[in-house]
Amino acid sequence: MRGIAWLAVAATLLLAACLSAEPQPASVPAGPEVTAPPYETPIPTVIPSEEESSLEPLSEESICTPARIIKVIDGDTLDVVFEDGTSERVRLVGVDTPETKAPEEPEEYGVPNTPEGRECLRKWGYEAYRYVLNLQGMEVCLVPTGRGYYRRLLAYVYTSPDDTTPLGYELVENGLARVYTEADFDLEEEYLQAERFARNNELGLWSCASLQVQESETTAQEECDPSYPDVCIPPPPPDLDCKDVPYRNFRVLSPDPHRFDGDRDGVGCES
Repeated sequence: MRGIAWLAVAATLLLAACLSAEPQPASVPAGPEVTAPPYETPIPTVIPSEEESSLEPLSEESICTPARIIKVIDGDTLDVVFEDGTSERVRLVGVDTPETKAPEEPEEYGVPNTPEGRECLRKWGYEAYRYVLNLQGMEVCLVPTGRGYYRRLLAYVYTSPDDTTPLGYELVENGLARVYTEADFDLEEEYLQAERFARNNELGLWSCASLQVQESETTAQEECDPSYPDVCIPPPPPDLDCKDVPYRNFRVLSPDPHRFDGDRDGVGCES
């Protein structure tokens, strides 16, 4: 019995030694800390239209060409690479987004050519760029329609063959682009309808025009002396006489800085 007990003790000690000798997993050193990019990740904001879209799914006749977006140039231009390794610079057919630099002709968007108007358009041009930047590196579906200026490929860009809304249409509907007929395209009427929706609701770049109108009205009011509420006569200096203004028999309020109402009867430059 004593021998059997010693054998049991020896077996227990041997088992404990084996378990203590089992290699433990090595600690993995922490990798370098990944910092977020210094810019805000663009997130598209889709404004739902009150009217149902009339866009249809791609027809069987439409040639859907798979491609990957490798670089976004601006809101309406991007570089893609196809499955065979060839690459193209693509212009979104039917749309034009504001330049991220000061637009040379803001009147094309119905915006006055003023520093404020150019800055407003530049801001929305950058927003259009951020919107499209979400697709950089993604696989998309291209439906080419021809070639435009500089021989760039004109195409509808879809996120998948089952998608019914081209990227250009989304930009127009959200007020990030205007309709641009560089060449005829079959969805022109649908794009124009989306542009009317964005314009009527002053979305995106279309808010620049109304902002400028308000500023112009404010500026005009500031340039008119309140002593002459029915006409627009600038305050002094210089001091003006009746011969210097085209108005006659207009209402005059105090303090009448130009002294148009010599007899103080409330009527200026009486004929």
